[in-house]
Amino acid sequence: MAKRSLSLLPTLSSPRFFSSINKNQNPNPQEQLRNLHELLQQGQTQTAKNLIKTLITSTTPSDIYTHYTNKSEFFSSFILSVCAESNFPNEAFDLYMLIRKDGVIPSIASFNLLLQCLVSCGQYGRVLDLFDNVVSSGIRVDKFAFGKAVQSAVKMGDLRRGMELMDYMRNYGRMGVNKFVYNVLMGGLCKEKRVMDARKLFDEMLERGVVADKVTYNTMIDGYCKVGDVDEAFRIREKMKSGNVEANLVTFNTLLNGLCRGKRMDEAKKVWEDMKGHGFVPDGFTYSFMFDGFSRSGDLNALMSLYEQVEKDGIRINVYTCGILLNGLCKGGKTSKAEEILVKLLENGLVVTHHFQ
Repeated sequence: MAKRSLSLLPTLSSPRFFSSINKNQNPNPQEQLRNLHELLQQGQTQTAKNLIKTLITSTTPSDIYTHYTNKSEFFSSFILSVCAESNFPNEAFDLYMLIRKDGVIPSIASFNLLLQCLVSCGQYGRVLDLFDNVVSSGIRVDKFAFGKAVQSAVKMGDLRRGMELMDYMRNYGRMGVNKFVYNVLMGGLCKEKRVMDARKLFDEMLERGVVADKVTYNTMIDGYCKVGDVDEAFRIREKMKSGNVEANLVTFNTLLNGLCRGKRMDEAKKVWEDMKGHGFVPDGFTYSFMFDGFSRSGDLNALMSLYEQVEKDGIRINVYTCGILLNGLCKGGKTSKAEEILVKLLENGLVVTHHFQ
Protein backbone atom coordinates (compact mmCIF):
# COMPACT_ATOMS: atom_id res chain seq x y z
CA MET A 1 0.00 0.00 0.00
CA ALA A 2 1.46 3.38 -1.05
CA LYS A 3 2.38 5.71 1.80
CA ARG A 4 0.34 8.86 2.11
CA SER A 5 2.23 12.15 2.16
CA LEU A 6 2.74 13.31 5.73
CA SER A 7 1.95 16.85 4.65
CA LEU A 8 -1.59 15.73 3.91
CA LEU A 9 -2.12 14.37 7.41
CA PRO A 10 -2.76 17.08 10.03
CA THR A 11 -0.97 16.45 13.32
CA LEU A 12 -2.59 16.69 16.74
CA SER A 13 -1.51 20.31 16.90
CA SER A 14 -2.88 21.11 13.47
CA PRO A 15 -5.42 23.97 13.56
CA ARG A 16 -7.55 21.96 11.15
CA PHE A 17 -7.88 19.09 13.59
CA PHE A 18 -11.17 19.20 15.52
CA SER A 19 -11.54 22.86 14.55
CA SER A 20 -15.22 22.72 15.38
CA ILE A 21 -14.41 21.44 18.86
CA ASN A 22 -11.96 24.27 19.41
CA LYS A 23 -14.56 26.77 18.24
CA ASN A 24 -16.85 25.50 20.97
CA GLN A 25 -13.95 25.87 23.44
CA ASN A 26 -14.22 22.27 24.62
CA PRO A 27 -11.14 20.49 26.05
CA ASN A 28 -8.36 20.38 23.46
CA PRO A 29 -8.28 17.44 21.05
CA GLN A 30 -5.05 15.96 22.42
CA GLU A 31 -6.61 15.72 25.87
CA GLN A 32 -9.81 14.21 24.49
CA LEU A 33 -7.88 11.49 22.66
CA ARG A 34 -5.70 10.79 25.69
CA ASN A 35 -8.86 10.43 27.79
CA LEU A 36 -10.30 8.05 25.22
CA HIS A 37 -7.13 5.94 25.21
CA GLU A 38 -7.00 5.77 29.00
CA LEU A 39 -10.66 4.74 29.22
CA LEU A 40 -10.12 1.92 26.75
CA GLN A 41 -6.93 0.83 28.54
CA GLN A 42 -8.88 0.66 31.80
CA GLY A 43 -11.69 -1.32 30.19
CA GLN A 44 -14.24 1.48 30.72
CA THR A 45 -15.84 0.84 27.36
CA GLN A 46 -19.22 2.40 28.14
CA THR A 47 -17.62 5.68 29.23
CA ALA A 48 -15.36 5.56 26.17
CA LYS A 49 -18.41 4.97 24.01
CA ASN A 50 -20.15 8.00 25.52
CA LEU A 51 -17.07 10.14 24.88
CA ILE A 52 -16.97 9.12 21.20
CA LYS A 53 -20.69 9.86 20.88
CA THR A 54 -20.01 13.33 22.26
CA LEU A 55 -17.08 13.90 19.93
CA ILE A 56 -18.93 12.87 16.77
CA THR A 57 -21.53 15.57 17.33
CA SER A 58 -18.87 18.13 16.42
CA THR A 59 -16.41 16.24 14.23
CA THR A 60 -16.38 13.16 12.02
CA PRO A 61 -15.63 9.61 13.21
CA SER A 62 -13.01 9.47 10.46
CA ASP A 63 -11.21 12.44 12.04
CA ILE A 64 -11.18 10.71 15.42
CA TYR A 65 -9.86 7.51 13.86
CA THR A 66 -7.21 9.32 11.81
CA HIS A 67 -5.77 11.18 14.80
CA TYR A 68 -5.95 8.36 17.31
CA THR A 69 -2.35 7.17 17.54
CA ASN A 70 -2.92 3.75 19.15
CA LYS A 71 -4.80 2.18 16.27
CA SER A 72 -5.62 -1.50 16.56
CA GLU A 73 -8.25 -3.91 15.33
CA PHE A 74 -10.01 -3.46 18.66
CA PHE A 75 -10.14 0.34 18.40
CA SER A 76 -11.17 0.22 14.73
CA SER A 77 -14.01 -2.17 15.52
CA PHE A 78 -14.99 -0.21 18.62
CA ILE A 79 -15.34 3.19 16.94
CA LEU A 80 -17.10 1.64 13.92
CA SER A 81 -19.60 -0.05 16.26
CA VAL A 82 -20.28 3.19 18.13
CA CYS A 83 -20.80 5.09 14.88
CA ALA A 84 -23.18 2.46 13.49
CA GLU A 85 -25.11 2.17 16.77
CA SER A 86 -25.49 5.97 16.77
CA ASN A 87 -27.20 5.64 13.38
CA PHE A 88 -24.75 7.64 11.29
CA PRO A 89 -24.82 5.57 8.08
CA ASN A 90 -22.75 7.83 5.82
CA GLU A 91 -20.12 8.51 8.48
CA ALA A 92 -19.96 4.81 9.41
CA PHE A 93 -19.54 3.84 5.75
CA ASP A 94 -16.73 6.38 5.23
CA LEU A 95 -15.05 5.23 8.43
CA TYR A 96 -15.19 1.60 7.37
CA MET A 97 -13.59 2.41 4.00
CA LEU A 98 -10.85 4.39 5.78
CA ILE A 99 -10.16 1.51 8.18
CA ARG A 100 -9.93 -0.98 5.31
CA LYS A 101 -7.63 1.42 3.42
CA ASP A 102 -5.27 1.21 6.39
CA GLY A 103 -5.22 -2.57 5.99
CA VAL A 104 -7.25 -3.25 9.13
CA ILE A 105 -10.19 -5.66 9.08
CA PRO A 106 -12.84 -4.71 11.65
CA SER A 107 -14.54 -7.48 13.60
CA ILE A 108 -17.52 -9.27 12.07
CA ALA A 109 -19.66 -7.90 14.93
CA SER A 110 -18.86 -4.27 14.01
CA PHE A 111 -19.30 -5.07 10.32
CA ASN A 112 -22.74 -6.49 11.06
CA LEU A 113 -23.69 -3.36 13.01
CA LEU A 114 -22.68 -1.30 9.96
CA LEU A 115 -24.87 -3.44 7.69
CA GLN A 116 -27.78 -3.13 10.12
CA CYS A 117 -27.36 0.65 10.23
CA LEU A 118 -27.34 0.89 6.43
CA VAL A 119 -30.40 -1.36 6.08
CA SER A 120 -32.35 0.63 8.67
CA CYS A 121 -31.59 3.79 6.69
CA GLY A 122 -32.59 2.24 3.36
CA GLN A 123 -29.07 2.20 1.89
CA TYR A 124 -29.49 -1.24 0.38
CA GLY A 125 -27.11 -0.72 -2.52
CA ARG A 126 -24.27 0.08 -0.15
CA VAL A 127 -25.02 -3.06 1.85
CA LEU A 128 -24.62 -5.21 -1.25
CA ASP A 129 -21.47 -3.36 -2.33
CA LEU A 130 -19.88 -3.83 1.09
CA PHE A 131 -20.92 -7.47 1.27
CA ASP A 132 -19.45 -8.19 -2.18
CA ASN A 133 -16.25 -6.37 -1.27
CA VAL A 134 -15.78 -8.34 1.94
CA VAL A 135 -16.61 -11.74 0.47
CA SER A 136 -14.39 -11.16 -2.58
CA SER A 137 -11.56 -10.29 -0.17
CA GLY A 138 -11.81 -13.76 1.30
CA ILE A 139 -13.20 -12.58 4.62
CA ARG A 140 -15.66 -15.06 6.09
CA VAL A 141 -19.00 -13.56 7.08
CA ASP A 142 -21.77 -15.08 9.18
CA LYS A 143 -25.50 -15.76 8.76
CA PHE A 144 -26.42 -12.29 9.97
CA ALA A 145 -24.41 -10.62 7.21
CA PHE A 146 -25.89 -12.95 4.60
CA GLY A 147 -29.35 -12.11 5.96
CA LYS A 148 -28.79 -8.36 5.59
CA ALA A 149 -27.50 -8.86 2.03
CA VAL A 150 -30.52 -10.98 1.08
CA GLN A 151 -32.86 -8.46 2.74
CA SER A 152 -31.26 -5.61 0.80
CA ALA A 153 -31.56 -7.45 -2.52
CA VAL A 154 -35.25 -8.16 -1.86
CA LYS A 155 -35.89 -4.55 -0.79
CA MET A 156 -34.39 -3.43 -4.09
CA GLY A 157 -36.73 -5.79 -5.92
CA ASP A 158 -33.88 -8.02 -7.06
CA LEU A 159 -35.27 -11.44 -6.08
CA ARG A 160 -32.90 -13.22 -8.43
CA ARG A 161 -29.95 -11.75 -6.54
CA GLY A 162 -31.57 -12.70 -3.25
CA MET A 163 -31.97 -16.30 -4.36
CA GLU A 164 -28.39 -16.39 -5.62
CA LEU A 165 -27.15 -15.14 -2.27
CA MET A 166 -29.12 -17.91 -0.54
CA ASP A 167 -27.52 -20.51 -2.82
CA TYR A 168 -24.07 -19.02 -2.22
CA MET A 169 -24.72 -19.08 1.52
CA ARG A 170 -25.57 -22.76 1.34
CA ASN A 171 -23.00 -23.99 -1.18
CA TYR A 172 -19.94 -21.80 -0.66
CA GLY A 173 -20.53 -20.34 2.76
CA ARG A 174 -21.14 -23.89 3.99
CA MET A 175 -23.80 -22.75 6.40
CA GLY A 176 -27.46 -23.59 6.73
CA VAL A 177 -30.03 -21.07 5.56
CA ASN A 178 -31.73 -19.58 8.60
CA LYS A 179 -35.33 -18.61 9.24
CA PHE A 180 -34.74 -14.90 8.61
CA VAL A 181 -33.45 -15.52 5.06
CA TYR A 182 -36.31 -17.89 4.25
CA ASN A 183 -38.89 -15.42 5.57
CA VAL A 184 -37.42 -12.47 3.66
CA LEU A 185 -37.32 -14.38 0.37
CA MET A 186 -40.83 -15.82 0.81
CA GLY A 187 -42.10 -12.33 1.58
CA GLY A 188 -40.52 -10.93 -1.58
CA LEU A 189 -41.89 -13.75 -3.73
CA CYS A 190 -45.40 -13.44 -2.29
CA LYS A 191 -45.34 -9.68 -2.86
CA GLU A 192 -44.82 -10.43 -6.56
CA LYS A 193 -47.54 -13.11 -6.37
CA ARG A 194 -45.01 -15.87 -7.02
CA VAL A 195 -46.68 -17.95 -4.35
CA MET A 196 -45.67 -21.30 -5.85
CA ASP A 197 -41.99 -20.35 -5.66
CA ALA A 198 -42.54 -19.17 -2.11
CA ARG A 199 -44.24 -22.50 -1.31
CA LYS A 200 -41.15 -24.39 -2.51
CA LEU A 201 -39.04 -22.44 -0.03
CA PHE A 202 -41.64 -22.99 2.69
CA ASP A 203 -41.61 -26.77 2.13
CA GLU A 204 -37.81 -26.85 1.90
CA MET A 205 -37.56 -24.89 5.13
CA LEU A 206 -39.68 -27.39 7.02
CA GLU A 207 -37.90 -30.37 5.44
CA ARG A 208 -34.53 -29.01 6.57
CA GLY A 209 -35.77 -28.69 10.12
CA VAL A 210 -35.89 -24.88 10.24
CA VAL A 211 -38.69 -23.99 12.64
CA ALA A 212 -41.31 -21.71 11.07
CA ASP A 213 -42.69 -18.80 13.11
CA LYS A 214 -45.64 -16.39 12.91
CA VAL A 215 -43.93 -14.38 10.18
CA THR A 216 -43.43 -17.51 8.06
CA TYR A 217 -47.03 -18.68 8.29
CA ASN A 218 -48.54 -15.19 7.96
CA THR A 219 -46.42 -14.58 4.87
CA MET A 220 -47.70 -17.73 3.17
CA ILE A 221 -51.30 -17.11 4.25
CA ASP A 222 -51.10 -13.60 2.82
CA GLY A 223 -49.49 -14.90 -0.37
CA TYR A 224 -52.29 -17.38 -1.04
CA CYS A 225 -54.96 -14.80 -0.20
CA LYS A 226 -53.35 -12.34 -2.62
CA VAL A 227 -53.75 -14.81 -5.50
CA GLY A 228 -57.29 -15.73 -4.44
CA ASP A 229 -56.48 -19.21 -3.12
CA VAL A 230 -58.11 -18.77 0.28
CA ASP A 231 -58.62 -22.51 0.74
CA GLU A 232 -54.87 -23.12 0.61
CA ALA A 233 -54.41 -20.19 2.99
CA PHE A 234 -56.60 -22.06 5.48
CA ARG A 235 -54.56 -25.21 4.97
CA ILE A 236 -51.47 -23.21 5.91
CA ARG A 237 -53.41 -22.02 8.97
CA GLU A 238 -53.96 -25.67 9.91
CA LYS A 239 -50.21 -26.33 9.55
CA MET A 240 -49.68 -23.36 11.82
CA LYS A 241 -51.90 -24.98 14.44
CA SER A 242 -50.20 -28.37 14.14
CA GLY A 243 -46.84 -26.64 14.50
CA ASN A 244 -48.05 -25.10 17.77
CA VAL A 245 -47.48 -21.59 16.46
CA GLU A 246 -50.07 -19.20 17.86
CA ALA A 247 -51.93 -16.94 15.46
CA ASN A 248 -51.95 -13.18 15.97
CA LEU A 249 -54.22 -10.37 14.80
CA VAL A 250 -52.37 -10.22 11.48
CA THR A 251 -53.23 -13.89 10.85
CA PHE A 252 -56.94 -13.36 11.39
CA ASN A 253 -57.07 -10.07 9.49
CA THR A 254 -55.33 -11.65 6.49
CA LEU A 255 -57.80 -14.54 6.40
CA LEU A 256 -60.72 -12.14 6.82
CA ASN A 257 -59.47 -10.01 3.94
CA GLY A 258 -59.22 -13.06 1.69
CA LEU A 259 -62.71 -14.26 2.58
CA CYS A 260 -64.29 -10.83 2.29
CA ARG A 261 -62.74 -10.24 -1.13
CA GLY A 262 -64.25 -13.54 -2.20
CA LYS A 263 -67.65 -12.62 -0.71
CA ARG A 264 -67.48 -15.65 1.60
CA MET A 265 -69.12 -13.83 4.47
CA ASP A 266 -70.48 -16.81 6.39
CA GLU A 267 -66.92 -18.10 6.76
CA ALA A 268 -65.70 -14.58 7.53
CA LYS A 269 -68.16 -14.37 10.43
CA LYS A 270 -66.77 -17.64 11.82
CA VAL A 271 -63.20 -16.31 11.59
CA TRP A 272 -64.39 -13.09 13.29
CA GLU A 273 -65.76 -15.11 16.20
CA ASP A 274 -62.67 -17.33 16.30
CA MET A 275 -60.49 -14.22 16.45
CA LYS A 276 -62.43 -12.81 19.40
CA GLY A 277 -62.37 -16.25 21.02
CA HIS A 278 -58.57 -16.05 20.96
CA GLY A 279 -58.75 -12.76 22.82
CA PHE A 280 -58.00 -10.40 19.94
CA VAL A 281 -59.80 -7.06 19.66
CA PRO A 282 -60.80 -6.06 16.09
CA ASP A 283 -58.82 -3.08 14.79
CA GLY A 284 -59.40 -0.63 11.94
CA PHE A 285 -58.28 -3.19 9.35
CA THR A 286 -60.67 -5.81 10.72
CA TYR A 287 -63.67 -3.50 10.42
CA SER A 288 -62.53 -2.28 6.99
CA PHE A 289 -62.39 -5.84 5.65
CA MET A 290 -65.80 -6.74 7.09
CA PHE A 291 -67.43 -3.55 5.79
CA ASP A 292 -65.90 -4.22 2.38
CA GLY A 293 -67.09 -7.83 2.41
CA PHE A 294 -70.69 -6.95 3.26
CA SER A 295 -70.59 -4.20 0.64
CA ARG A 296 -69.28 -6.56 -2.07
CA SER A 297 -71.95 -9.09 -1.12
CA GLY A 298 -74.69 -6.46 -1.24
CA ASP A 299 -75.67 -7.27 2.35
CA LEU A 300 -76.49 -3.73 3.50
CA ASN A 301 -78.38 -4.99 6.55
CA ALA A 302 -75.26 -6.74 7.83
CA LEU A 303 -73.20 -3.67 6.94
CA MET A 304 -75.47 -1.43 9.01
CA SER A 305 -75.68 -3.97 11.81
CA LEU A 306 -71.89 -4.02 12.13
CA TYR A 307 -71.74 -0.22 12.10
CA GLU A 308 -74.38 -0.04 14.84
CA GLN A 309 -72.28 -2.47 16.90
CA VAL A 310 -69.25 -0.24 16.37
CA GLU A 311 -71.25 2.77 17.52
CA LYS A 312 -72.65 0.90 20.55
CA ASP A 313 -69.19 -0.22 21.64
CA GLY A 314 -67.85 3.33 21.32
CA ILE A 315 -65.20 2.33 18.80
CA ARG A 316 -63.65 5.19 16.82
CA ILE A 317 -63.10 4.31 13.17
CA ASN A 318 -60.55 6.06 10.98
CA VAL A 319 -61.10 7.85 7.68
CA TYR A 320 -60.14 4.81 5.60
CA THR A 321 -62.60 2.52 7.37
CA CYS A 322 -65.26 5.21 7.24
CA GLY A 323 -64.72 5.57 3.50
CA ILE A 324 -65.32 1.85 2.91
CA LEU A 325 -68.50 1.96 5.00
CA LEU A 326 -69.87 5.04 3.26
CA ASN A 327 -68.92 3.82 -0.22
CA GLY A 328 -70.74 0.57 0.46
CA LEU A 329 -73.87 2.39 1.51
CA CYS A 330 -73.77 4.76 -1.46
CA LYS A 331 -73.28 1.94 -3.95
CA GLY A 332 -76.24 0.17 -2.35
CA GLY A 333 -78.46 3.21 -2.85
CA LYS A 334 -78.37 4.30 0.82
CA THR A 335 -76.95 7.75 0.14
CA SER A 336 -79.08 9.55 2.73
CA LYS A 337 -78.02 7.05 5.39
CA ALA A 338 -74.38 7.53 4.39
CA GLU A 339 -74.76 11.31 4.76
CA GLU A 340 -76.38 10.87 8.17
CA ILE A 341 -73.52 8.66 9.37
CA LEU A 342 -70.89 11.04 7.95
CA VAL A 343 -72.40 14.01 9.79
CA LYS A 344 -72.42 12.02 13.05
CA LEU A 345 -68.82 10.92 12.58
CA LEU A 346 -67.70 14.47 11.84
CA GLU A 347 -69.43 15.66 14.99
CA ASN A 348 -67.51 13.01 16.91
CA GLY A 349 -64.18 14.35 15.66
CA LEU A 350 -63.51 12.50 12.41
CA VAL A 351 -61.14 14.54 10.23
CA VAL A 352 -61.70 14.03 6.51
CA THR A 353 -58.55 14.53 4.44
CA HIS A 354 -59.88 13.30 1.08
CA HIS A 355 -63.09 12.87 -0.88
CA PHE A 356 -64.90 9.55 -0.58
CA GLN A 357 -65.33 7.82 -3.92
